[in-house]
Amino acid sequence: MAYKVCASCGKHVRDNESHCWHCQSVDFLAAETPAPAPTTNDLGPVQPKIPEPEVSQRRHAEGVTTMTASSHNATADRDRSSIVKLLIGIVLLLLLVVAAQGCQIVRGMSVKSQSWDYIIDGPADDELKGRLQALGSAGWELVSARRATSDRNGKTMGIYEMIFRRPTELLALPTPPQPH
Repeated sequence: MAYKVCASCGKHVRDNESHCWHCQSVDFLAAETPAPAPTTNDLGPVQPKIPEPEVSQRRHAEGVTTMTASSHNATADRDRSSIVKLLIGIVLLLLLVVAAQGCQIVRGMSVKSQSWDYIIDGPADDELKGRLQALGSAGWELVSARRATSDRNGKTMGIYEMIFRRPTELLALPTPPQPH
């Protein structure tokens, strides 16, 4: 089978191929026969040396440009260098984001726990709205409420049993007195 040499990258391509599979070029140097089988010497098998083209040609939209093999390799090295620099930049950016998130998490964990004061109240139905407003304005937060019945003055009546809380720091605000 006959081979031809790609004028752009110097790779051997079968004679029946229309373009180089390595660089997609359609420019070829003179056809060659396949390389002879390796021979052996006292040191072991000897690989035949495949001649590299001195000059390669590449087609561009504006015409044909001539590049030496060494300038083609330099261009490839610059491309690889650009990709490596881009990847290093991306990795550094990701590390910066992870470090910032870690700092936020650590700062969030070091927050001192909140201390609360609690009260339990049980106003009658007709006192409920006023009592909620009075306790809310004094800084108390409703934590739990349930409907219950209570015996007052020998009468069973409906009440709301409620649990309120507020931060310990707000002790300066007065707690509204409980009506009886």
